[in-house]
Amino acid sequence: MAKKSQFNWPGLRHGEKLSQHTYFALGGPAQYFLSVARSQDLLPVLAEAQKNKIPTLVLGGGSNVAMADKGWSGLVIKFENKKPTKKDCLLKNGEVVCEASVPLAYLINFSIKQSLAGLEKMSGIPGGVGGAIIGNAGAYGTSISDQLVWVEIFDGHKVRR
Repeated sequence: MAKKSQFNWPGLRHGEKLSQHTYFALGGPAQYFLSVARSQDLLPVLAEAQKNKIPTLVLGGGSNVAMADKGWSGLVIKFENKKPTKKDCLLKNGEVVCEASVPLAYLINFSIKQSLAGLEKMSGIPGGVGGAIIGNAGAYGTSISDQLVWVEIFDGHKVRR
């Protein structure tokens, strides 16, 4: 277990109950807990945690997760954007480019406002865009992978497309 003094970051909380951050209210305390909304804020925290050898878990909206009652020994980063802005979902060259932390409902509504079809059948699915992609969320015979062109990932060393 990492010592408290090894890791410090603005907004860092200690002993945060993960049950407050999961859809089914499951999970004990996280040794360290931080909430971020954008990938540009996430990557420096991941680098610092990696440098300090702190086990790290990135948690999205928490809608498809069961956390242990004993909690998490390390850093949990809640990667969720409850108030997305125009910068978080953009239309570029006919493609929607969206932060993984954005709620799936926001992406669906954004797409509809842009007169883009294909995601509307997924209305009502909880969680964020990143979780929807990881789990290939879908409904009524369609899934998010049917509309997906590319993703950017952080592989632990660098961001790749």
